Amino acid sequence: MHKSHKHKQHRNYTRKQLIRRDVIKKIALCLGILVPAIAVIMVMEYLDVNRQDPVVDVPPVDVVEQQVTTTTTVPEVEELSTLPLPKETYAYVGQPITFYFLNLTGYNSLEDIQVEVNTGGKGKVYEDRWEYTPTKAEKVEFEFIARNKKGTVVSEGTCIIKVKERSEKDNLTMLVIGDSTIEAGFETEYLLKFAEDDSYDISLLGTQTTPYLDNPYNRHEGRGGWRAEHYLTKSGFDGLINPFYNPTDRAFDFRYYMESQWYADVDCVCIQLGINDVFSAKNDKTLDETYMPAYIENMQSIINSIHEYDPDIKVIWHLILPGSTDEQKFMNAYQMSQTGARYKRNTYLANLEIIKIAENMENVYVVPTNAVLNTGTMAASSHGAVHPSKQGYEEIATQLYSYIRAIN
Repeated sequence: MHKSHKHKQHRNYTRKQLIRRDVIKKIALCLGILVPAIAVIMVMEYLDVNRQDPVVDVPPVDVVEQQVTTTTTVPEVEELSTLPLPKETYAYVGQPITFYFLNLTGYNSLEDIQVEVNTGGKGKVYEDRWEYTPTKAEKVEFEFIARNKKGTVVSEGTCIIKVKERSEKDNLTMLVIGDSTIEAGFETEYLLKFAEDDSYDISLLGTQTTPYLDNPYNRHEGRGGWRAEHYLTKSGFDGLINPFYNPTDRAFDFRYYMESQWYADVDCVCIQLGINDVFSAKNDKTLDETYMPAYIENMQSIINSIHEYDPDIKVIWHLILPGSTDEQKFMNAYQMSQTGARYKRNTYLANLEIIKIAENMENVYVVPTNAVLNTGTMAASSHGAVHPSKQGYEEIATQLYSYIRAIN
């Protein structure tokens, strides 16, 4: 039995009506998609606006790539600090003296301080430094005052610069002990150049040379990454042998070094250590209670060993070099393990302690290598966080050459 079908009647549309019908269908179709989409977006925006993100202490993984703006860390309590320069220092006629203001304060930018320098008209004051090239034997009183934006004095002190016009010795035998800043070889290379220009004879001792400088007379005891502790207590470190280590006493032994290298004598020993010793301190407490006591004790033991061999040896203790003012270099080199601002404070406070300790040590001289380095022109690579450029090494060597000519 067949069901009967009810036939649908078709309406005849004009062409204009058909076009209008198609347009309406397309609009309806678009609205069917668009309206729900708009609704979803509105709901998501509402949820996003009212969401509270959790606090996350972990830095992003790609910290090396992110751009960092240099910031200034100002202590919450601004206590008056002393000048990180020894009370007396030395210079030589014809050799320039340069003190960079930023290195003389605990601040990270000169924009935060106003500087006043009084030298009795000696030298020239620039925006970032004081420079003077003495032409005669004299005493120069360098007075430094730094004020914060409120006008409060936050750093002040005086350093007497004793200028000599001749050296007592016609020639000098010296040894330079240090970390990677000595291993680089530029500082000692400039020392030899300055001496040659002055027709002065400097002989450098050491088991290390710098191959790329191709100068067999440029000898030193510089080892990258080493601390005073390594020289004092280790037979070797990071693939390098410690020539000062006496295997019998298991300690730094300067007599053992001199005799095993067949060296007859030495006039002065320069020690440029400290960067690796205080670098990792994250706050003042750990710096004061852990890092600095170990560094000072190790340095005193090294110096005592040198003077046990010969008390007439002049030991020149280099103040710790400051780092770059560019925080990006610290991020690239160390990621989040250390910041430029923290390292600056570590070296600033450490140098104050070195000056205080060395005052009571016989035949120990503190050379202000910290003050003469332009930290705005450090090495271009990530090593420039704490390593000078060739220009920086020349600045340090200029200070050191002037100093050793004046005291020997």
